[in-house]
Amino acid sequence: MLTLSKLFWLLLLGAGAAYWWVAREIKEIAYQAAKAHCRRMDVALLDDSVVLRKLRPVRGEDGRLAFWRRYSFEFSTTGAQRYGGTVVLQGRRIKLI
Repeated sequence: MLTLSKLFWLLLLGAGAAYWWVAREIKEIAYQAAKAHCRRMDVALLDDSVVLRKLRPVRGEDGRLAFWRRYSFEFSTTGAQRYGGTVVLQGRRIKLI
């Protein structure tokens, strides 16, 4: 029998799974943007990854609620030094690299 508490936990689990799925897609967008930017700048993207550093809800230009995410990555010009880079997204849109 489906009780109210079981329904709550089921909905919570579904919402968590949906958030994870969308967050994974958005991280891939950030990764591809960082990779393309490094290629244009003729530098090497180190560790082939981006890391989520900040997440917060914001209102977009159209007034809709979206998540603002800041990802960081590291790159190198010679292989000897590491430098930091940032990708900022609002929703699925890249705002800054």
